[in-house]
Amino acid sequence: MSAIASRLIHSRSSLSSLCKMGALGHERYLSSDSNKFDEPFKVNEPKVEEAETVHVPPPLTEKLLVLGGNGFVGSHVCREALDRGLSVASLSRSGRSSLHDPWANSVTWYQGNLLSPDSLKEALNGVTAVF
Repeated sequence: MSAIASRLIHSRSSLSSLCKMGALGHERYLSSDSNKFDEPFKVNEPKVEEAETVHVPPPLTEKLLVLGGNGFVGSHVCREALDRGLSVASLSRSGRSSLHDPWANSVTWYQGNLLSPDSLKEALNGVTAVF
């Protein structure tokens, strides 16, 4: 390895002569055709195609429990989950929806308190994910 490095360091004069040749116009362009020396080497960029978003409905057994489905974030999560075909339940202190949107009728509402574990049992039955 040190012999190669030594050769490169000592061959500085030959490197400078190579640089001078390039500066004088003696360079050859690369080409994909061996008979073409005067055209620059061209790289064909691959065509980029955009992927199409496909919404695959989840299995019917998926059930999401949203804690605080009446709130700003929770209501958006409920609606998005319903749009994607999930079965949605929500746990709130009142046990009913305070929202007047039609999609809220598709949510199963449970009364409970996150700090009271006994009130969570019914809401967690059959749930595959909690948000």
